[in-house]
Amino acid sequence: MPVAGRTLFARAFTPVALAAAAFLAAPAGAAPGHDDGHGHGHDAEPTAAQIDRTIEIEASDMAFTPDAIEVAAGETIRFVVTNTGAVLHEFAVDTPASHEAHRDEMRAMMADGATMAEMAHDHGSVISLEPGETAELVVTVEDPAAVEIACNLPGHYEAGMHGAIRPTGGEAGS
Repeated sequence: MPVAGRTLFARAFTPVALAAAAFLAAPAGAAPGHDDGHGHGHDAEPTAAQIDRTIEIEASDMAFTPDAIEVAAGETIRFVVTNTGAVLHEFAVDTPASHEAHRDEMRAMMADGATMAEMAHDHGSVISLEPGETAELVVTVEDPAAVEIACNLPGHYEAGMHGAIRPTGGEAGS
């Protein structure tokens, strides 16, 4: 069944690659920005033929449904995300540390006067969705215990808009 909306192909990532990319992406002393300094550390882009399965996610006002999913190491997932809420949301797959850094960047942007609409972006393992919009994000999850899903717009994560990615048959990620 085709899905109306857009698809963003993320690349495979590992915690070591994420840390290295975060370090290398921004020059020393660079001010927080919202260009490509998120440190998502991606490798080769997955193709549609490499998708192992599709998971549908609902982004309502301050919650994801489901809020926990099981993923096998190395599995390529097509997330089909629909924003059923009344405000802009983001859907991101990354490490808790990268999510925290992303939230810090977003808060700094808001403090500098940016609006939520100006913070919307699609790149790497992040998509932004307007109310009523459906979009796809394809991600290869190398280490499910090391990542989670989150909305990093200011206040959204803190209000409960995040979820666990668990290794198939394992415990929730860190």
